[in-house]
Amino acid sequence: ALLGDDSGRLYVLDNFKMEPYAQLDYPVTSAVAIPLRALVDQDGPDVVVCATRSSMIYVLHAKKVVGAFAADFWPSAIDVLIPSSPEMRPTIVIAENKAVGTQNACVLHKVAMHIKPVE
Repeated sequence: ALLGDDSGRLYVLDNFKMEPYAQLDYPVTSAVAIPLRALVDQDGPDVVVCATRSSMIYVLHAKKVVGAFAADFWPSAIDVLIPSSPEMRPTIVIAENKAVGTQNACVLHKVAMHIKPVE
């Protein structure tokens, strides 16, 4: 399990203990772990994708930020779709809450992941 807090700290729950994983620049609002094997033909630590209380989305591996990008909105939730076909790439799905008239709507955005093998 991954847990984030308002000061940008990300923790992993390991053996019923919260272990520090990473420090991000913004409060963590959503985090998801992806088995490395789902991205490349290689074993290793999971890849973690985090949404923050900003427009920033972070990609981490082995407790280090390996990628980040800014959306043009503040994400409200994040998940990853892992395809069953090895020819397809996993896709990050980012939810955006958006006011449409007097109603709130959830808009989904997709971002293809291009992960290279870890050296």
